[in-house]
Amino acid sequence: MSLSDNVRDLDFESADLDEWLTAAVSWTVRPPEIKSSRHNSKYMAQANYLEAARATLTDLLEQGVLQAALVGADAQYPGYRLVVTG
Repeated sequence: MSLSDNVRDLDFESADLDEWLTAAVSWTVRPPEIKSSRHNSKYMAQANYLEAARATLTDLLEQGVLQAALVGADAQYPGYRLVVTG
């Protein structure tokens, strides 16, 4: 980890996760836009990390990777569930 990574982590902007956690889960709908957290936000995340996760998920959705692997008549792994940790 570089010095700039540490400085970025100290000077982070928090993002609101409330809409992310209450939105319906779908393999075809793009994730919500990232919004700055508010004083009444119940759940928050580091905005840069959330943006990276959103970009990755959006790319997977646009390419149809998750759809082809997990759902649909031609799914490679029907019945499997995806669990993301990190």
